[in-house]
Amino acid sequence: MSDGWTDRRGRHLINFLVNSPEGTFFLESVDASSEVHDAPMLADLLQQRIDLIGRDKVVQVVTDNGANYKATCKLLMERIPTLFWTPCAAHCLDLMLEDIGKMKEFSKPIARARQVTTFIYRHGRLLDAMREKTGVEDCLRASQPLIVLLRIVDGDERPAMPEVQFCMEYAKKKIKENFPIRGKADLLKRILAIIDKRWEDQMDQPLYGAALYLNPNKYFDLKTDDVMAGKLRSAFTEVL
Repeated sequence: MSDGWTDRRGRHLINFLVNSPEGTFFLESVDASSEVHDAPMLADLLQQRIDLIGRDKVVQVVTDNGANYKATCKLLMERIPTLFWTPCAAHCLDLMLEDIGKMKEFSKPIARARQVTTFIYRHGRLLDAMREKTGVEDCLRASQPLIVLLRIVDGDERPAMPEVQFCMEYAKKKIKENFPIRGKADLLKRILAIIDKRWEDQMDQPLYGAALYLNPNKYFDLKTDDVMAGKLRSAFTEVL
């Protein structure tokens, strides 16, 4: 796993970590302040760490969702065909929620809700009144299933790989169920378009499908969907 950040002295540092069934371990931090952060440079940095660990022991590289890292890891996968890149799932979901929050139907209620959030949390008895007066119900219907998924992928209790694909399909199903009201079809369509665009652009990797296929307790819940079952089998075959 790789993550870049800038410290108080203005240095751009890139952290490298390793995750395995034993847990997550810090490998090292590199000061890349004097480097141009283009795809070849970042690919070289990652490849050096992968070779240090052993190519046969590294299955996946996880980075942030920036365009430079997307180009970097495309180059890296060409160099090491057994490697898969996936961006940060939590970041992808954050971006989804931001996009949904920018929709004109939601932006004003969210702005109002932010103004009273602190007050409401200090006076819990007013929560029902807030729900009645602010009109944020549709926003909650659209975002709550994604927030549940965000908690799963951002948690440390268990590996989220087998959960990601299943939980995203389940979240979309719940969102569809949350908008049965007439006149909401267009709103639902636009919400799902935002989710699909972010997901397909960043997270639609065969590794997630293969992980779900190899976890029957999740996979069999979706097996009745012939299209999904075929997609998961194809993902597993591609990874294998």
